[in-house]
Amino acid sequence: MKYLAFDIYGDYAHFKKFYTTSSPLTFSIPPPPTIGGMIAAICGIDKKNYLDILSFTKCQYAIRILNPIHKVRMGLNHINTKGNAWQLISKKNHEPRTQIRTEFLKSPRYRI
Repeated sequence: MKYLAFDIYGDYAHFKKFYTTSSPLTFSIPPPPTIGGMIAAICGIDKKNYLDILSFTKCQYAIRILNPIHKVRMGLNHINTKGNAWQLISKKNHEPRTQIRTEFLKSPRYRI
C-alpha cells in the first residue's frame, strides 16, 4: 500500500455545507470529495476523471486537525444580477450589491 501525506493550511477556509442557502455555513474539516480533489490536483489528475481514479473503493482518506477549529462570520458583498443585467447604480427595487454573512474557518491547518 502506498501513502501520500501533506499539510494544508491557510488564513481562511470555507467548506460549504450543501444544505444551507441563505446563510452559508462551513464544515469544520474538508469533506471527502474536497480531499480527493486536492489529491488529484497535486498528482495532476484531470478533474473529469479523478472521482473514478480516486474512488472510495480504491483510496482511503484520513485527516488530522493540527490547529484548533475557530469559526468566524464575515459579510461578503455579492453583486446582484437579477433582472436584465448588473446595474452600477441603485434603482427602485434593484440594489447593486447584497451582503451575505458567511462562516469561515480562521487559520485552519490539517494533515491529510
